[in-house]
Formats: sequence, C-alpha cells, structure tokens
Amino acid sequence: MDNNEIEMQNTTPEVKWNDEVRLIVSDVDETIADNYTSAEPEMIKELTTLLGEGKVLFTEANLPITPRLGGMWAIDFAIKGVNKTTAVKYVLNDEAVLQSLGLTPEDVRDPKKMEIWGDRFSTLRGGTDRHMCEALPKQVRAIDFREENPAEFPEGYNVVLWSRKQHVHNGLLEYLQSRHE
Repeated sequence: MDNNEIEMQNTTPEVKWNDEVRLIVSDVDETIADNYTSAEPEMIKELTTLLGEGKVLFTEANLPITPRLGGMWAIDFAIKGVNKTTAVKYVLNDEAVLQSLGLTPEDVRDPKKMEIWGDRFSTLRGGTDRHMCEALPKQVRAIDFREENPAEFPEGYNVVLWSRKQHVHNGLLEYLQSRHE
C-alpha cells in the first residue's frame, strides 16, 4: 500500500445504509480478482476478431447493435445511440415504467430516494458508471465499490468510495448486509 492509498483510506468517510432509497441504479461487475490474470495477446486477438465478426453480422441484419468489450471478460451488445445516461433518463421520464417499478414521479425527484451503485467512475480510466450520474440530480449519492482515486471522479457529483474491507461485488454484498446493523 503506497502513501496515496493510506491517505485515501484515512480520509474516506464511512458509507452508511440509506433507509430512504426507493430507486437504485446499479452496475457492479462480478469479478474473480483473486484468480484474474491478464489476457494473453492471442485471447485479445480472438476477442477482437469475434467483435469484428459481430459488427458485420449485425450490420448485415440491419440491427442497430454494437458489440464491444465489457467488464473483464465480457462482450456487451449495446444498442446504437443508447448509453447508461439515455437508458436511465428513459426510465425516469416514463410514468408507466416508474409505475411498473412501484415508483411515482415524486420519488425520482428526491435525491435521497435514489442511489447509484457502480465500480467505474474514473473520468481518466474510462469509467462508464459515471454516466449514470449524468441522468440523475447531482446530489444523488453514487457509491463506488472499486478502489479508485476520488480525484478522478466527475466534478460536482456526489460520488463516494465504499469505506469497508470488501470491494466490487463483495463490497456491494457487504453494503447490503450493513442495512441490518
């Protein structure tokens, strides 16, 4: 652990369970970090070939879908023109969707009733979870379950680091269990 990590650990406020939450927007990747090894060049080449073939097939079928690498070992199929911001905004602005979730428009106007759970908020390292923040009021708390540098978080948003021992999906589980404390 270097001095920056010690500094971050000493200044990270404890994140407590929010009993008021009615809507959670989440993208926390499951990881096998203990077993993870970097992809071999041949694996990267195979994945790149697979993605290229997928693009061709989707284009030939006239489907507006873009395949891309996601997570550590995943391929995401994204609808062209739709990202985390547009998807969340769609849900928040459609009363029928809100109603199907047991929510009202008033629920999604109150920042204390919403929370974002993610693990990639860095603006310097390709963190896409920060785009969920862009769809919600800046006061909505976003919990980052990955050990990232808060200096790299989007400015003006309420992004906090998970403050306990576990991280990524295990940190999220730890947070869920904290509601009983």
